[in-house]
Amino acid sequence: MDRNGFLSKLRGKDIQPVCLRTRMHHQAYKACYFSPASSDIPGLTLNSFLVEPKGEFSYVDDTGTGENRAIYLHASLISADIAETTMIMLWSVVRDTCHSNCTDVNIFFDTNLLQSDNEGGSPASNNRPSSPTFIWNATADAHDLTYAKVANFRTDVNIYPPWEYIYTTVTVEDAHASLVFYPFDSYLADIFAFAEDASNNDTVSLIIDSTSGLAADLEITAEFKNKEPSFQENIDDPLIFLRVTLQRSDALKAYCIIITITFWLITLMIFLIVITAICGFRQRHEIFVVPIGTVFAFTQLRPSMPGAPDGFGIILDFFGILPCLVLLCIASTMMVGLYLFADPDDASRGKLTWGDFMDALKVKHRARKYWAFAKSLVGLAHTLKTSDDRPRLSIRRDFRGKCEVVRTDYSMM
Repeated sequence: MDRNGFLSKLRGKDIQPVCLRTRMHHQAYKACYFSPASSDIPGLTLNSFLVEPKGEFSYVDDTGTGENRAIYLHASLISADIAETTMIMLWSVVRDTCHSNCTDVNIFFDTNLLQSDNEGGSPASNNRPSSPTFIWNATADAHDLTYAKVANFRTDVNIYPPWEYIYTTVTVEDAHASLVFYPFDSYLADIFAFAEDASNNDTVSLIIDSTSGLAADLEITAEFKNKEPSFQENIDDPLIFLRVTLQRSDALKAYCIIITITFWLITLMIFLIVITAICGFRQRHEIFVVPIGTVFAFTQLRPSMPGAPDGFGIILDFFGILPCLVLLCIASTMMVGLYLFADPDDASRGKLTWGDFMDALKVKHRARKYWAFAKSLVGLAHTLKTSDDRPRLSIRRDFRGKCEVVRTDYSMM
């Protein structure tokens, strides 16, 4: 019944409504009630109309649904387990725009995106969901608060590799969607839900009002795909299409990188100590246990990376701890062999000083000079091979000790 038809029926009856002021959903309204004598007017019930704060008259339909009914949900992230490929979400109904005579609303989720489905054991398919995940009873929530159940429900959402199953496909190698790429791996979780009126299957708007929750060692971002223009052009129904991206936090990435660099620094220092002991420099007996103890210490530090998979096989293992363990095992073997055939702490051995490092640098400089001298000999020999004359060669040393090849051409004499 529209506004004009309703007013025409009131003019034919001597009915005086009794109006009271009330507040609904943080807004002030004036509710008008009729006496029982008005029951002969079809479609007229108690609390039949409301006067808005601005004074505008509006009639409320008996069904109370209307085209603009919306259910507002609060989404809370409980936990996210990448190893189990599961993200637990807790949903709460926080508001319903229906004011009176509200029918039940069925809330459906795409069960193929959930860890456990509600299809009753039937085979998986891409059909429209038929079994609701949650049934919202607005009447029970408003008039039976003592015995009504809490309007909460939980969904276990699957975690997938990053991909755009509607538009384009992204390869797993480019997306780093595997524990092998820890801590640089990335994952997605899609949530698709819609609501329908249980009495006539009309679409009811389903809106996320707010979100909350954190997951340890993860950086989580959410994107509403249903608000994109390309999505709204194809689907006009108000529904939820949420895409959640899960990545390792920056602090965790920094920690893993620092640990890997530390592995390499310790390994190189120990390997240098073993090399100096083999080359005849004196080392204390305590150094003997350092390479062997470090091998076991590294294996204990590996599980300290938060969220790292058990065992070995991630990218940091191949570029960090595994090569370091190989070098440490070689150093330990060399150190054991050194103690079998010599005494590294013998007093006759010289101590390693900074002067020894400088001498090593000088040897490197001399090796470069000898290499340049050899190259000059090769070049001169090639020149003589292609020449008809056979000049005499002599090597002359200048006052600085530098050697050079001197060519004497007797044809010019």
